[in-house]
Amino acid sequence: IRDGSLEVKHLPTRKAQLDAIGFDWGDEKYFIDIPFEKAMCAMYAYYLVRGDMFVPADFTMPDEDPWPQALAGYEIGAAVKRIRELQNFMEAYHPEKVSLLRMIDFVWFPTLALPIDPNEPEMTPEMLKLSAFGHPDYAKMIDIPMGLPDKIIADGPFVDTNDPKLWWRKWHNWDYVADYWYENGRRDNAFVLRGMGYPKMADEHEEKYGPGLFTQIEETLDFLESGIPITDPAQKEELLEKLKYYRGELAGCTDTHPQEIEKLVEEIDVHMLQLVTGKKGGSVAEQFEAAALAYEEEFVDADDEGSESSEDDYDDYDDEEEDEDDYDFEEELGLDSSDDDDA
Repeated sequence: IRDGSLEVKHLPTRKAQLDAIGFDWGDEKYFIDIPFEKAMCAMYAYYLVRGDMFVPADFTMPDEDPWPQALAGYEIGAAVKRIRELQNFMEAYHPEKVSLLRMIDFVWFPTLALPIDPNEPEMTPEMLKLSAFGHPDYAKMIDIPMGLPDKIIADGPFVDTNDPKLWWRKWHNWDYVADYWYENGRRDNAFVLRGMGYPKMADEHEEKYGPGLFTQIEETLDFLESGIPITDPAQKEELLEKLKYYRGELAGCTDTHPQEIEKLVEEIDVHMLQLVTGKKGGSVAEQFEAAALAYEEEFVDADDEGSESSEDDYDDYDDEEEDEDDYDFEEELGLDSSDDDDA
């Protein structure tokens, strides 16, 4: 009676009779404003007759076979709509009734669910998707590794919350699926989350795990394009290693369109060559040519100045010259085109 399971407080005459004898109605916040047991009987009958719980909002129980005569005229459509609106309330205060609804395949519509607190701000589209489908780190997985759900349940929950809208937070942990997504080409999870419409989740991911690959690349390229002279050999070597790392990560990246990846790789190649040659501007081909000339000036010409002109040395010089011609700048910079083709 107190929680609204029975149709007593819903009817003014019955409520007045109990008020007259000083009945204790209990805490108002637990009260269900539709008689749940009556609604449950009607829904069970509908489920047996129709086989689902997609009840039209204006549906009334018919006064004919095979519908139960005792419920004829009951506005089951309005009752089902109200229960869907009370989803958060039911999950928070009446989980045993939610279990009963599951037995008849009751369908919730999270977009209809009202907040437990009427003063609570309206849910954002992002939070609506999360409450309906869970975190995309889990929800978008196609082939779930064997044993992963059991491990998550055994180690979790990872967040302590009783808010039914945040049920997904209790079990979400990126560390458990990071390897899975990396093997499937994920290199910047925050970038992907923003692209799917989860900006808050993307910010939370970067706050915990640091900036993603594309953010790191953007920051590095912005520095290289700032015009600040790079004269320290150690700094130049550090930048080259960063760019080579970025290039390697992009080789297996599926976070964005392949054409975008190709453009970014070419931009990285240009900056790597500019660091080697010290010359700005030009295409990758022009930068390779500049790198070859720089190498020739630094090594080949130096050998010419220091070599003897005797005939005995000419053969050795020819061999060295062939070695210089075979020098592969792409391989030296980690840009071997054959590796890209294989990848």
